Amino acid sequence: MTSIVTPLWERGDEGGFDQDKLQQLLKRVEVLRRRGPFPAALREYQRAVRLAQREQNLELEMEAHLGAGAVARLLGRFSQAVTCYQRAERIAVQLGERNRSVDAHCGVALSERGLGRYAEALTGLRRCFRWYQAAGDREGQAFVWWALGGTYRVMGRLQNGFRAFQRAKAIYQELKDRAGTGYALCGLGGVTRLRGDANRSLRYYLSAHATFRRLGDRFGQAYGLCGIGNALRVLGRATEALKHYQRAGQLYRRLGDAGDAAYVDWGMAEVFRLQGRLAEALQKYRQAGPSFQTVHDRRGAVLTLLGQGELRRQAGNVREARRLFQEAKRLARLAHLPMEERQAKTLLGRS
Repeated sequence: MTSIVTPLWERGDEGGFDQDKLQQLLKRVEVLRRRGPFPAALREYQRAVRLAQREQNLELEMEAHLGAGAVARLLGRFSQAVTCYQRAERIAVQLGERNRSVDAHCGVALSERGLGRYAEALTGLRRCFRWYQAAGDREGQAFVWWALGGTYRVMGRLQNGFRAFQRAKAIYQELKDRAGTGYALCGLGGVTRLRGDANRSLRYYLSAHATFRRLGDRFGQAYGLCGIGNALRVLGRATEALKHYQRAGQLYRRLGDAGDAAYVDWGMAEVFRLQGRLAEALQKYRQAGPSFQTVHDRRGAVLTLLGQGELRRQAGNVREARRLFQEAKRLARLAHLPMEERQAKTLLGRS
């Protein structure tokens, strides 16, 4: 793909690179980051880092590292994200940029969550919240509440997650931040579905998706569509669920987001399995599994094992089903996923 920003850093015969153009470059890459594809955005941030280093512009190098970290995290490349954020944090400390140092530290904590290091993530996020609170940074506080909500959700602490997302939503609404409000609504949608209220979950996701559509946020739209599909699946509205999953999958793939596209494949597999369309379900599980492995998403891998186990049990292969449930339980325990471990134990008890 031809870079949309290449002309900004091409040196001509007239001399050196204009630092204003480097700032323009970062602004253009921000657009690419919001609209995708994400792999292209990551490459451009990495090129921006090299240019900033060449021009010895520490401030713009810091911003490029922060952007690269955010995109790497969206792509599920959490170790790479940690490296980017840590480089940004070192520069921020060197420049005396306290706020950006905290932003980078927050990014590290979120990436730790992606790596399954939940205790480290919680410690880091709480530290960032205290810093944002001391600085009177309401946007930072809202972001940490949102991040805490997602961390609690993965840990199975759904009441804590619900309260955190509510607090994030309240602050984002106070700030009139529509995108932040949309992501908080998605968080509330996920937690309420897991707590057994799929109708309420659907309302949260519908509201979020409408917000993202108005904003032109493609990732947010995909996120909302997948959540709508999940709620409809739980409500037994299979045809509608598949329609929303398909739209979400198209958007995620355009963004180059293999990890979230895998959740769409998993959701479709669940619908097919519940409909008795076992061959189609197996095909989707087999698509999701390798993608989860590629982005090191152990929760996704566990969910895929559980789904495949239930599929095998439906097909009458109880022995293979139990093997898959056992493997899911083992992996869930290693990854500190209590809800998924309990689900595996329940399914083993029924087999």
